[in-house]
Order: sequence, then structure tokens, then C-alpha cells
Amino acid sequence: MMTLSDRKKFGYGCVVTLLASSYLYYLFIGDAYLYSLDNLWSRPANIHDHKIYYNYINYRSAFEFRLFDNNYGISFIYNLLPGRDIQQVSFAVNCFFLGIYGILYVKICEKLDLPIQSFLLIMLNTSVLYFSLLINKDMITLAIVVAALYFGLCRKWTYVLLLIIPAFLIRQQLVYFIASFMALSILTQKSLKFNTIALFSVTSVLGILVLRAESFISLDTLGEGFTGQITRYFYQNPILAPFGVPLRIALYQWEFFGSVFIYENGQIDAAKFLRAPAAIYLLLQIPIAFGAYVKGRAHWDGNLKITYYCLISIFAAILLNPQINGRYYTVLVPVLFVFIALLKRTSKKADNQDPGLARR
Repeated sequence: MMTLSDRKKFGYGCVVTLLASSYLYYLFIGDAYLYSLDNLWSRPANIHDHKIYYNYINYRSAFEFRLFDNNYGISFIYNLLPGRDIQQVSFAVNCFFLGIYGILYVKICEKLDLPIQSFLLIMLNTSVLYFSLLINKDMITLAIVVAALYFGLCRKWTYVLLLIIPAFLIRQQLVYFIASFMALSILTQKSLKFNTIALFSVTSVLGILVLRAESFISLDTLGEGFTGQITRYFYQNPILAPFGVPLRIALYQWEFFGSVFIYENGQIDAAKFLRAPAAIYLLLQIPIAFGAYVKGRAHWDGNLKITYYCLISIFAAILLNPQINGRYYTVLVPVLFVFIALLKRTSKKADNQDPGLARR
């Protein structure tokens, strides 16, 4: 059996491998703008969002950005950075935050004394290769979420609170994530079930109010699809918004786990292809995790509760956005890895404390 020190070294080796893989992906993709419908691969990078942020940089000075524009922070940061080749600069920035994400994930596994499999799972979140290219918020978001979980597990809540500053700059919904995470973890004494229902109920109504204020996104950008239709319905009937939460959660599961179907319109969807390893693993873990939850639900410790609150808080923040995109779901993946590992451990502890339960 590997010692904790050996597992930690192995974990850091996985992080280095991810960084090297990102560089190879960067070389393989080359100039993402050259990709067209004639290629075998589609969506090799988040070109659409990159163009939006790049236009902000080109047409606005550092002092012309609107503070409550959700494109403000990322554009402001790149506006201040040196370098003319935006693809090289963005790759360097993304790899920097990939390194932070990887190091903190390994530290979480080390702190919780998780098995070697948990250290290895970071390799399955291959969406980081997609996030390593061009200007995007997702890599920084991933680093912020994992940092919040790590500091929460260390009970360093002041550090979690300080994450509000970069969270507000990068993706303003993350402020809600941090506020919810801290409130659930250190303020409320209610049950897990009550806190979960309350959080998603408040989130559903708040999301509609935010949409009405058009702080994050315009209603015109939602399109005429099913997601746009249900969002418009609850926009017109905000009091009913909590009843739409299960539907939106289900749509997110379909969007993410549907990534296993990587072939679309005669091309391989690179975004889905890179989400597929984590999606397949988590699909296979659903019955195991559910069984572990049933066995160990009476034995949850503080670390498991904090991880659970981190998980539902980031999901609630994602639901503030009326759009549904599997890309947003990927920030949940490392937290899910840790949560499932802790569920399994708790289930084993429950079996040890009550041997009769294991035989039933």
C-alpha cells in the first residue's frame, strides 16, 4: 500500500502530466480560428466566448469597463497583461491556473488521506485541455472552486471569504457560491435536506430576478429551444420558479452525461470528447455512490458535510445562469470526485460500526 507521501508525489506527477498534455493539445490545435466545418473536429476551443472577451480588450480601455458587466473582470485582467500574441498569453494564464487547481486538488486528497484512485481521478477531468486554450473564465473558476473547498476543509473561512474578490472579477455568480457555501457550512444548524431545498428554492427565484435585471445575460440570447422556453415561462411567473429547479437539474445531467455521444453532424465534438472520460466515470459511480449514501447517511462527518455544501453551492451558482451548458457542469467534477470518495469511506465506517448492516 502506498504511503501518503507517495500518493502526494503521484498526484503532483498527474498535475505535471495534465500540463504537458495541455501543451500537446495547444500544439495540435494550433490557431483555433483556422478550424472550420470542413474539419473532423468541431469546437476545439471556446472560440465564441474568446471573441467576445477579445473584442472587449480591443475596444475598451482598462477604465471603460462596466463593473457589473459579467465580461468585465476577465477582459480587464487581459487588458493589463503584456504580450501581443493573445493565444500564447491566454495559454500561459490558463496553465498557471491549471497548476493552482491541480496543486490544491492534490492537497485536498492529501488532507483527507484519500486512496491513490482519488489522486489519479484528476486525469479524467480532461476538459482542462479545452479550457487551456484562448481566453475563458472556466479555468480560473475551477481554481476558485477547488480553493474554496480546500480552505473550507481546513476551516480557514477568512481565506474563503477573500476569494470573493477574484470571484467577483471573473464570474459574479461565484460570489453567490462563496456566500452560500459559507452560510451553509458555518451559520446554519438546519438539516442537510432543509438546507438543500432552501438553497435551490432561493436560487431559482433569485435567478429569475437577476435575469429580469439583465445583469448577467439578456433574455434575447436564450434562443427558441426548450431551455429558452422554460426560462421565459418562469421569467413571466417567478413565483413558480422553485418548481422548475428539478427540471433544470435534470437538463444539466442530460447535457453533461450526454457528452458520451461525441459524434455530431459528421464531426467529433471536441468539447464533448474531452468531457466524456469524467462523464463515463461518474455515470458508473452513480449506483455505487447511492448505495454508499444509503449505508452511511447517519455517519456523515464535518468534512463530508463541507464537501456536500460546496457541491450544492456551486451548482446553485451555475443555476443562476438561465443557459444550460455542459461546460459549466465541469467545475463540479473535482468536487464530485472528492464527495464520492468520502461517501465510500463513510459507508465502510458504517459497516465496521454495525457489521449486521453489511450482511443485510
